[in-house]
This record gives sequence, C-alpha cells and structure tokens, in this order.
Amino acid sequence: MTAAKNSLIFEGLQIVTLCLVWYGVSAIGNVIVKELLNEFPFPLTVTLVQLFSVWILSIPLLRLLRVPEPQYLYQNRVYYLKPLESTCVVRSYSQSNDALIYCNFISINLT
Repeated sequence: MTAAKNSLIFEGLQIVTLCLVWYGVSAIGNVIVKELLNEFPFPLTVTLVQLFSVWILSIPLLRLLRVPEPQYLYQNRVYYLKPLESTCVVRSYSQSNDALIYCNFISINLT
C-alpha cells in the first residue's frame, strides 16, 4: 500500500513540475517574441520560425531523453477532419467571414 501511494505522489509531483516548467518556458518565450516583434514587425515570419525551430530542436531532445517513437495510427487526415465539417455547416450561417474561410479551407483539403 505504501509503495502504491508513494508512486502516486511521485507521479503527481512529476505532472505539477512539468506544468510549472511548461508555464515558465512559455512565459519566457512570449516575452522574447514580444521584444522581437518590436524590432522585426513580421508576426507570421516570427511564428513560422518559432514553430520550425521548436520542431527541429525537439528531435535531439526526444532522442536524448530516449522517448520511444510513436506507433502511427492507420487513419488518414480525413478521419480527423470529418467531424469539423459538420461544425463548419453550422458556423457557415454565422456572420463571421473567418469561419467561412476556415470551413472552405477544410472542405478543400478533404477533397
């Protein structure tokens, strides 16, 4: 009983620590991006570079931490995007142009 309780406490501490680290890194990243946007006013470029660098830097980190490679599911993107299509039908009646553009983007990608 004690080992199971200690394991549960340890797992809880791991989750809390992971959340705090994520929050700290996210806050620091947001401050850096805001400062960068003051000097380089191209938000799309900054976002794309940031996402690309996180992707590239995560590969060696995952290998260093010995995280196993994912086992891919055999569904294609239609499996995941199909529920969004019904949402787009409902949202298409709204006044927002952004919703219509997004729905059209999904419909184009499903075909």
